[in-house]
Amino acid sequence: MNASGDQRYEGQFPPAASRLHLDKDVYWVVRMRVQYILGVVGCRWAGKTTALSHLSENRDFSAYSLTGSLRSIARQAGIPFAPRVDLQDLGDEVRAQAGDGGRLARLTLQRIRADHLTHLSGQRPPSRVVVGGFKHPGEVAVFERTGRFRLLVVKADDEVRFKRANDGGLLARELAEIDPALEATRETFWEHIDRRDRQGGDERPWARGFGQSVDNVLTAGSDPVTIVNNEHSLVKFHQAVDEVVTNLDSRYRSPR
Repeated sequence: MNASGDQRYEGQFPPAASRLHLDKDVYWVVRMRVQYILGVVGCRWAGKTTALSHLSENRDFSAYSLTGSLRSIARQAGIPFAPRVDLQDLGDEVRAQAGDGGRLARLTLQRIRADHLTHLSGQRPPSRVVVGGFKHPGEVAVFERTGRFRLLVVKADDEVRFKRANDGGLLARELAEIDPALEATRETFWEHIDRRDRQGGDERPWARGFGQSVDNVLTAGSDPVTIVNNEHSLVKFHQAVDEVVTNLDSRYRSPR
């Protein structure tokens, strides 16, 4: 009992201290209750979006994306999401201005911590978290420091990815945003879409090593799991993803 005879806060934090979870800086020192975090990476049209959707919709993973953090920055700055290259340029700029290749990863991890702080979890089972949108190896490094992170690399042959992009019509739409005269060919796919995504982020002088580079992301994990997704069987692909989940569930049995 305190001097005023008030027993409400005896043995616990008073109201101001009990709202520490609202302080963004505390996200980095208060433990979060997660079983593990799975990062899904890959070149475009390899199947990573399909994997993310399957994990969130069918396997009860909490889904997050670094692209979501970037879109929030774009929205606040009044920058449109299309053409896609403008959003890519913004991501390069955000990392370069911060001098931090993992800047978007830190913002995303901050959101994950806010949603899964131990004292907010109650009796809920620990979440399995899946994260997409990695574009720079520094972003993978940020998540690896959590100690409960694995990287899932989804791969597909270049010709398979090109066919998926072309058959779905998305390739033609993205090329038209860049130049209406561009036709959807293997050459324009590489020059205007694939190369920029995989290794073109540092062509601008201001990027200074912080440009988007998916090729480097694919080799950034210390202990990655790889799935080759060249077949056209969605069932088999889901089964391969489920096998990864089964192994991770066994490895990370207890929450952090």
